[in-house]
Amino acid sequence: MTFKLSVTCPFCEKELVHDWSKYIVDQEKYGREVENTIECDEFECPFCHEPFNVFGSIYEEPKGKYSYHELCGEPIQEDDDDFDEL
Repeated sequence: MTFKLSVTCPFCEKELVHDWSKYIVDQEKYGREVENTIECDEFECPFCHEPFNVFGSIYEEPKGKYSYHELCGEPIQEDDDDFDEL
């Protein structure tokens, strides 16, 4: 099975295809269905070059056969704890 699937850039809204297999952080089995959880911090869009996070799941049913995917691109949020008030 390939993990080369599409996600939409939250900045330029172009569909981009990437192999997400190295970003699998968890795998759960529910009967015949397998959920592969994807987490990718600071992925750079090849079109507009803006960094964003990608997260979601890729599903197989049965294992080894693509069923569907739900991947989302989200702008990187600044962490308020990183800034000290004067």
